[in-house]
Amino acid sequence: MLTILSLTQMTQTMTGFTKLCSLWITYAYIPEKETSVEEKLLLWKGRQYIPLKQAQFGIKMFNFCENSGYFWNSYVYLGKEQERHAADRQLVNRLGFSSAIIPKLMGNLLDKGYHVYMDNWYTREVLFTYLSEHDMAASGTAQKNR
Repeated sequence: MLTILSLTQMTQTMTGFTKLCSLWITYAYIPEKETSVEEKLLLWKGRQYIPLKQAQFGIKMFNFCENSGYFWNSYVYLGKEQERHAADRQLVNRLGFSSAIIPKLMGNLLDKGYHVYMDNWYTREVLFTYLSEHDMAASGTAQKNR
């Protein structure tokens, strides 16, 4: 029997699946020291529209990967979240939304000397300062206006 999921059911299923995978992976595997953060758009006509991407509609995911491309942790963007934890709100207030994703993805790898590479969407001086305070190295492309 084929079941068609609503957008809410699809999002909840994806979120539950990625949380389960992330929990298992973060305890069972230690990534290489050279890592990167990337965003992906899973093709889905009912979620988010990003005109500059090849796949313009989809579910937005943020992935924390190692050099091999193997992702260690991921985060599904659910839109504006009302029920954030106090710690998440403080991090967003300090770093901004795009930069706050990186410490959230890194989880227990903070303070362990990893090097994270990122593109210009995440690169901000305040994030690099935060990562430096947590014994992390960071590299990223920069723009004059950010």
